[in-house]
Amino acid sequence: MQIALAALLCLAQGPQAPAPVIATIDGAPLTLAAYQDFLWAVQGAALLDEFVHHELVLRAAARAGHQVDAAAIEADFAPFWQRLIAQDPGGESGVLARLSEQGRTLADARRQFRQARRLERAEDFLAQRTRVIDDAALRARFERDYGKGGVKVELAHVFLNRSALRAELAQRGVPAAELTLERLDRDLATRAAELVQRLGAGEAFDALARSTSHDQATRAQGGVIADYNYDRFGDELAAAVRAAEVGVPFGPVQGAAGIHIGLVRSRVTTKLADVREELLQRIARDPASPKERMELRQKLRAEAKVERGPEAER
Repeated sequence: MQIALAALLCLAQGPQAPAPVIATIDGAPLTLAAYQDFLWAVQGAALLDEFVHHELVLRAAARAGHQVDAAAIEADFAPFWQRLIAQDPGGESGVLARLSEQGRTLADARRQFRQARRLERAEDFLAQRTRVIDDAALRARFERDYGKGGVKVELAHVFLNRSALRAELAQRGVPAAELTLERLDRDLATRAAELVQRLGAGEAFDALARSTSHDQATRAQGGVIADYNYDRFGDELAAAVRAAEVGVPFGPVQGAAGIHIGLVRSRVTTKLADVREELLQRIARDPASPKERMELRQKLRAEAKVERGPEAER
C-alpha cells in the first residue's frame, strides 16, 4: 500500500470551490487555506506522523469491515464531558473557562473528541480481530477479576504508620532525638493493642478506621481497601487475610511500614472452569491495550510505504 503524503497535504486537481472563511478582521476574510499555511509554517511536520497513523488505522479498519458508528461516538462524548466537569473545581463553568483561555469552544472540544474516539474505536476493532487469548492471559484476567487463586475478598483495615506517628508526635512537641525507630514501634504496638481492645468491646470497625487510621486513602471509606488482591501492604497482611474469619477483626499484623488491624468483610471463591467462557468473551471485547495500540502502530507503518511529498520537505 502506498500513501503519498503530498496527496494528503495538497488540494486535489480540478476546479476549486471558494476557500472557506473562518474569521474576519475589520471585515476582511481570513480563509481556511491561509490558516493551513500558517499552521504548516509554525508546526511543520510535527504532527504529520500522527496524521499518517490516523489514516493508516482508519483505512485498515475499513478494509477489514469496520464501520464508523457516528451515533455511538457522539454518545461517548456525554460521559467524557461529565468526567471533565467532575474533575474541575469550577465545574462546567471552570472547564468552559479553561477552553476559552485556550481559544477553544465546546464545539471544538467535541470535534477533537470525535476525532480521537474514531481512532480509538478503529484500533479496538483491529486489536480485537487479531487478539490471541492464551492460558496465561486467561489466568491473569481470572485472578484480576476473581482474586488470586479465585478467592476475592473485601478487606478493611486500620493502618498505624511510623511516618504518620512521627509527624504526629513532633507536632505535639516531642523532640526529634526521641523519635527513634524503637520508640515509634513501641508506641505503635501500644496504640494497636488499645484499638484491638476497643473492637473487642464492641466499637464499630468502620468508625474506628475513620477516626484512627493513618491510611488517608481508605479511612473515609471505613478502611475499605478498594480492589484488594493480596498484593498491597505486603505478604504478612496477605497471609493474615487468607487465614482470617469473615466478619471477625484480626491483628495486629506487623508490616514493613507499620501495623495493620484488619477485617475481611466478605470472601467469595470462584472456580476458573465455571467462568471460563464468560471470561473469554469479556477479554475478546476489551478495548485495545496500550501495548496492542503500539504494536498495531508499528505493524501498519511497516506494511505501508509512506513518502513525504514536496510540500513536507520545504
